[in-house]
Amino acid sequence: MAAASAGAGKAMMKPSNETDVSVVICTYTEDRWDDLLAAVDSVRRQSKPALETIVVVDHNPTMLERVRSEIVDEIADENRQ
Repeated sequence: MAAASAGAGKAMMKPSNETDVSVVICTYTEDRWDDLLAAVDSVRRQSKPALETIVVVDHNPTMLERVRSEIVDEIADENRQ
């Protein structure tokens, strides 16, 4: 019984071959909207899901609002530099 409870209370560790992955997709123009949707869809269909998907919009407030309203399951942020 002592062996079974030896690990009790310890945090489970991931096997060393597993890594969490965040994906960043950059965009700047609505002319490539379909490409952006395809990229997001591709990330969603991976065999190992991403920890998070971040869509970064480069200097296009209209595009940022569209991403935020139409790709709601992902993080949308703007490049302000």
